[in-house]
Amino acid sequence: TIRSPDGQEKQIEYSLTVDVVPGQHLLTARDVTDRQQRKSDLEGYETALDSINDAVWVYDRNKQVSFTNESNLDGLSVASDDIVGMPLTAFENYFVDSATYDAWESIIDDILAGDTAGDELDVRFEIEGEQIVLNLRAAPVPDRNDPTGVAVIGSDITTRKKRERTLAEYKTIIEALGDPV
Repeated sequence: TIRSPDGQEKQIEYSLTVDVVPGQHLLTARDVTDRQQRKSDLEGYETALDSINDAVWVYDRNKQVSFTNESNLDGLSVASDDIVGMPLTAFENYFVDSATYDAWESIIDDILAGDTAGDELDVRFEIEGEQIVLNLRAAPVPDRNDPTGVAVIGSDITTRKKRERTLAEYKTIIEALGDPV
């Protein structure tokens, strides 16, 4: 770290090559302050994403996972580190309904094409023989106005959906009973 004449601190990276020409050495230095700040920012984002309970994936332009947090879906039988590099199509078998998978892939394609600012879809996944309902929300990862990927947050809403069905059943029963007065 050095301090510039205007008082700003700069992170400098040095490289030394000995005896480029016999008896002469080459020392190069470059300012890596911005790169170090971006790295620090990314580490902070990763820590934040790892602390939430929802599963997070980031797909690149080729629809391959480039990031996932530690709160991955229980039962996927794939470690978070192993998910990185997997294509979107690797998740197709978890979708209970192939039409829903097609709709989800269409959302991802539309975001990557810049045709939408994001979307969401409730889907049924089957993991180890058990069905769960996920709310999948997707949004572009922008880079100078063009999407470079898609960020996805997956929330398990199975319990909420069961409660909604139960409430709907109770409402139907109450309506069928009519006015007691």
